[in-house]
Amino acid sequence: MAEKQIDYAYVSVFCENVAMMLSGGIVPEEAIGLLMDDSDKNRYYDELKEIQKKLVLGQGMADAVWECDFLPEYAKQMIRIGEQSGRMDKALDALADYYKKQDDIVARLKASVVYPFILLLLMCAVLIVMVSKVLPVFIGVYENLAGTISGSSYAYVSVAIVVGIVALVITIVMAASLLIGMLMYRTAKGRIKISHFLQQSKMTKSASYKMALAQCLQALSTLVASGMNTDEALYHTEKTIVHKQLKERIGLVLEDMKQAHSLAQAFYDRQIIPPLYARMLITGTHSGKIDQALVEVSDTISENAAQEVTGVIDKVEPLLTGFLTAAIGITLLSVMLPLIGILGTIG
Repeated sequence: MAEKQIDYAYVSVFCENVAMMLSGGIVPEEAIGLLMDDSDKNRYYDELKEIQKKLVLGQGMADAVWECDFLPEYAKQMIRIGEQSGRMDKALDALADYYKKQDDIVARLKASVVYPFILLLLMCAVLIVMVSKVLPVFIGVYENLAGTISGSSYAYVSVAIVVGIVALVITIVMAASLLIGMLMYRTAKGRIKISHFLQQSKMTKSASYKMALAQCLQALSTLVASGMNTDEALYHTEKTIVHKQLKERIGLVLEDMKQAHSLAQAFYDRQIIPPLYARMLITGTHSGKIDQALVEVSDTISENAAQEVTGVIDKVEPLLTGFLTAAIGITLLSVMLPLIGILGTIG
C-alpha cells in the first residue's frame, strides 16, 4: 500500500469507536464493517476493507492491522499487547486518549512552526532584494565616483556584499531544512529519521525522552490494568520502545526486577522518572492502584514534553528575528557609511 500521512485525529476516532463496539459485544469484523459504512469510501475505506477481509479469514486484530498505513507503529504494538492480554478494548481506549492528545500537540507544533517558516521566507525575500537590487545601485554609484571600490575609501562596501550573500545563503539553508523536515514528517520513515535526530539534538533530547517515556508508561498501565503482573508487563512494553536511551534503561530495570525489586523501586533507583513521580508510583504500588498512578504520571510527563518542545520553538523565533535584524543592519551600514562620507565632503 502507498504510504499515507498519519492522521492522529482519525487514529483516535478509530480506536475509540472500535473499543466502544468491542466492549458492547460486537465482534471485530463487524466493528470494522460499521466503520466502513461511516467512512463513505474516504481515503481509509480500502484499508478498512482489507482489515475486515483478514479478520473474516480468521486473523487476529493485531495481525489484521499490522500492514495498514493509517496506524502508527506504536498503536500496532499496543493492539498486539491488548490482544495478548485479553484487554483489547482497554488498549484501544488508552490509544484513543493518547492519540487525541498527540493530535493536540501536533496542532500546537504546526502553529508554532508556521511563524518561523514565514519569517525565514520574508528574510529570504528581503535579502534577495538587497543583494540583487539595492547593493548593485550603490556599488555603481561608488564605482563612478572612485573608479573602483577595491583599494579606495569605499572598499568596505565589499563587506555589505559578503554579509548580504552569506546571510542569504544561511537563510535559504534554514528555510529549506525546515521545509524538508515538514515534508519528512508526513511519512513514517521520515518521522523515524526526525525522531532519531531529536534524540541526539541537545535542544530536544529531553523532550524526546519524555515523549518516549510517556508512551512506555501508558503501555505499562494498560497491561497492568488487564491483570498482568508488572514484570511481564514491562517485558512486553520494552519491545514497543524505539527510543535508544530509554530502551537501554528499561533493560536495566528488568534486570533489577529479576532481583525481586518492585517496578516503582526499580524506576526510582535507575532514575527513569523524576523522584517525585517515582514516589507516586511507590504510593500507587502500596495502595494497589499502580495502574492509575502510571496513567497520571504518563499524562503529566507527556504534557511536560509538549511544553518543552513549544519552549524550544519560542526560543528560536527571537534568534531568527535577531539574525535578520543584524544581517540587514550590517549590510545597510556598510553601504551607507561611504555615503555619509560623501555628504560630509560636499558639506
